[in-house]
Parts: sequence; C-alpha cells; structure tokens
Amino acid sequence: MAEKAADPLILEKCPDIRWHFIGNCQTNKVPKVVKSPNISIVETVSSVKLADKLQSSCKSNNVTNLAIMIQVRNQTKQPTEAVNNETGFRSILLVKKINWESNLRTWWI
Repeated sequence: MAEKAADPLILEKCPDIRWHFIGNCQTNKVPKVVKSPNISIVETVSSVKLADKLQSSCKSNNVTNLAIMIQVRNQTKQPTEAVNNETGFRSILLVKKINWESNLRTWWI
C-alpha cells in the first residue's frame, strides 16, 4: 500500500484519494503506513502495542486525525487477533488512552 500511495501517477491523477490500510499491521511497518500520502484509516488495531506505535509514529511525522478501527473480541465470536475484552475495561482504557493522546480517531468494529 505504501508504494501505491506514493506513486506519482496516482497522486497526479487522483489527488483527493484517501487510503485505507486493511488487515493486521505489523508494528515494524507502522512508520511506512503512517508516512503514506493521504492515509485516512487503519483497519484494524488489535493490540495496545500497535495503537501505541501508531500514536508515536503519527506524532513524530506530524500526522493528525488518522482514524483507526479497534477490533474487540466479544464472548460469542473470538477472532484470532483482537483487543481482549474479558470485562470490557481494557478496550475502554485503550480508547481513552488514544483519545487523550489524540492524533488518532477511534472507531469500534
């Protein structure tokens, strides 16, 4: 995605394009994703570690208002990767932490 987002032809022909990163982003790939021109949203954030890395990378690259979708595991459906929601508190704390540090906007999925 980072290569396509930086493609001069795409940027010239589609200057208003907004990119969505879909899938599980590895923390070592976060700076590349955050630096991508016109990055709009990261789908999905499945750990506090990933949220922290996105936040710090946004701050260091002056990226504001990047949306993220937080994947929450509920009791009936348990995907392999999701923020643990045994009591609901961890997810709420993650959203509060992100909103307080606030280069990121949160969406629940």
